[in-house]
Amino acid sequence: MDDDNYAKPHEISTFVRAMRTSKADVLTSFVDFFWGEDRPDITSDRPSYMFLGGSADVGAFKNCFGDANCFVRRDSFDAIGGYTEDHGVGFEDWEMYANASLRGFKVDIVPEAVYCYRFTQGSMQKSTDFFKNRRRSLRPYLDSLPESLHSVILNAVFPRGADGSISRGTGLAAEGGSRFHGVESMVDSQLRAQTEKAPPPQIPHIPKVQAAEAQGGGARDEL
Repeated sequence: MDDDNYAKPHEISTFVRAMRTSKADVLTSFVDFFWGEDRPDITSDRPSYMFLGGSADVGAFKNCFGDANCFVRRDSFDAIGGYTEDHGVGFEDWEMYANASLRGFKVDIVPEAVYCYRFTQGSMQKSTDFFKNRRRSLRPYLDSLPESLHSVILNAVFPRGADGSISRGTGLAAEGGSRFHGVESMVDSQLRAQTEKAPPPQIPHIPKVQAAEAQGGGARDEL
């Protein structure tokens, strides 16, 4: 779980119950969004975003698996190999879920928002290179395919224009452009609103006594 997100009180117990029932190796969930520094409102009965589940086929084109917030069996995590470590590159969770699905591990979804995802202006998704992130999510597919087929999947996800430049995908692949496809404009609008209503930074008030002492002149004249 990312350290800036918020776990609902029943998150762990729900994951444990779902894992025992489903026999899944990896579980993610639906998600609620929030902005700002305060605790989120967790009274909503409708999730902000719903992931579809662990389809390795769909996962090549869009993140159907879930956010980084997950619950994984220890022995399965070790067998999958955990996360790769690429400094400054995102989508490590997408890569791990795809790797697990392609190797026959069960990746499933809890159909409930058991945590809240915090949006900020400086999030990794907004501050890292899209093409590097997206290429990372494709690594399990490229590793599982013969090299002769690599161009097929790369051209589907990164089509080239008439001038040879790489552009973002179209169709289903266009939905792989962000972690939460379809809500980007709403997220940007909320972040702008948060910025606009933020109060200006306050200059701390220093009493005259302290100010005089700090300047080495003593406080006698001010008293």
